[in-house]
Amino acid sequence: MEPENDYKVAIDEACELLQSATTPEAIKELVKAFDKLSDYLTHGPFLEVFEAILTNIAFSTLFSLLAAPDNRLIVSVANLTQKLLEPVTWDMIHEKFGHPHPKVKLMVLSQILRCDLSTDQFDVDYSPAIWECLIGKDEDQHINMALNLGSFENCVDFIYTQESISVIKKIMAIDYSHKFRVYDVIATSISNSDAVASVLIESNVLLSLVLDFSSSDPLAVSNCLNLLPKMTSSRTFCEYIASQNVFDVISGLMKTGEIDGVSYDFAKSFSISAVQALGDIASDREVLKSLYQQKHLLNEYISLMDSAIEDLKLQCLSTFVAILEKPIPINSEIADINHTLFSKLNNGDFLQTLLKNCSGVFDEEIFFSLKIIKYMIDYPWGYKELAQSQNFLNFLIEKSNLNSSLKELKFSIISFFVKHQDFEKMVPDPQASKLKTIASNDSHDVLETIPAVQAMNL
Repeated sequence: MEPENDYKVAIDEACELLQSATTPEAIKELVKAFDKLSDYLTHGPFLEVFEAILTNIAFSTLFSLLAAPDNRLIVSVANLTQKLLEPVTWDMIHEKFGHPHPKVKLMVLSQILRCDLSTDQFDVDYSPAIWECLIGKDEDQHINMALNLGSFENCVDFIYTQESISVIKKIMAIDYSHKFRVYDVIATSISNSDAVASVLIESNVLLSLVLDFSSSDPLAVSNCLNLLPKMTSSRTFCEYIASQNVFDVISGLMKTGEIDGVSYDFAKSFSISAVQALGDIASDREVLKSLYQQKHLLNEYISLMDSAIEDLKLQCLSTFVAILEKPIPINSEIADINHTLFSKLNNGDFLQTLLKNCSGVFDEEIFFSLKIIKYMIDYPWGYKELAQSQNFLNFLIEKSNLNSSLKELKFSIISFFVKHQDFEKMVPDPQASKLKTIASNDSHDVLETIPAVQAMNL
């Protein structure tokens, strides 16, 4: 018998012994058989041995043997199981990549994720093949593989090679379904690597996505809006869509008027997605400056905030949270921009709108309103607005029927507000004394006793 087939003998022996009584002698022989198989996995043709073992001995059988009373058997089975579960090697990928059956090729390519991607063994031929796997109806497994590869920071080296760009364009030209499989992958990649955005801009792949924001197909537009938040972490991407006037297109999508052939609910979802997109892109300081100069998108948002209700109102509030949230210290230009926006919302009465929301019954509305107030404290103009508002000071002092998490948020606002450097100068007594008493406590539970504190100071 040829030496390379010895593993088959060991497998047969193991299978026969597994059917035998568990005598000490049988266990001893089984240990020998498993040890041989571990050795063949290390030194023999791995794929052949791997397939032969699992064809004849199920993982469930091996796992059940880990509960055996014999320590020698447990160690032997554990060693064999570990070998079977070890990461795939690049040699295996290289060996089987040329297999003629597409299912086998997909299986081999999917194993790339189990290899060490920090080495330089990734073959450029794999990149177009990975994209070609997206072609056809059975796309779920294929796109998951591409998405996983696209989630690596250095994915530009794996799936955005020069050889793959033409394949990407070919897939996008098939139909919208294939195009958005590609968009899903590139959105994930751009969120993890700014270099991907640069490559896709230079190759005009991103131009296709930009044009689809103005597509006559509502589903295409909706998909673009839903993907946009993923990509806004890339400065290169944000600068590109600004240069392509995508912001003007988004401002048009904020309007909830009738769209031919589109139901009202679907049209409203455009507005919600567009407002969410604004929050995502305006969280970047440089993009916010660009939006402020262009005016259209922010003006549409201001107009929408005045009339929005229900889900759209919540998204408008959430977006202003994102606009206000900036790293400390806040750039003076950004502070001025946000002050201007704030002063225009609800015809200059936005703080009263927020306080009214905080006295309402909708927890999400209260949450976003409190978050806006908290971020206002970071701005000199915001602190001044709050400190000079008798209604705001009363709101902080008075008891509120809030749930525990909202009470925590309100208490953090009080604490943050009192610790501000201008508190003593800008907040008069008796409110200042009451707020310091509340803030000096270690818990928001003091909010339950605020009326008593108030009475003591009258």
